[in-house]
Amino acid sequence: MSNFVFGKIPPQAIPLEEAVLGAIMLEKDALSVVLDILQPDSFYLEAHQMIYRAMKRLFERSYPVDLLTVTEELKKAAHLDAVGGPYFIVELTNKVASAANIEYHARIISQKYIQRETSGFRPMSSATPTKIPPMSLTCSTKRKKVCSPLQKRT
Repeated sequence: MSNFVFGKIPPQAIPLEEAVLGAIMLEKDALSVVLDILQPDSFYLEAHQMIYRAMKRLFERSYPVDLLTVTEELKKAAHLDAVGGPYFIVELTNKVASAANIEYHARIISQKYIQRETSGFRPMSSATPTKIPPMSLTCSTKRKKVCSPLQKRT
């Protein structure tokens, strides 16, 4: 089954998701910068959600968040193979040069998540992809900032 709803590609920023996850593993303070911006569901790919959850668990226990600890945490949770194995985790760190723009990238990921939610798209799951009809774009005053650009494009 396809993840496309009515022939549209869901709003996503997979290269930015990979860059943010890689930056978090490379830069000691990067996770604390994005914690208030991103939730695991903000990520489009289920594998990225699992990796981010592992990072948050490490952070909450005051453990370092790096390539080795994230890999070990995923292994302990029996999710390492589900996310693509150790090679995929290493590749995430290769996709970013620095964490300099991590906050900006995290805000784009968050915006894509809000766009998916307001248009009825759901995250990509390798196990059970779903089709959900788009919801109407009725925005509250709190979400006008994010929804207004969406309404102009549709």
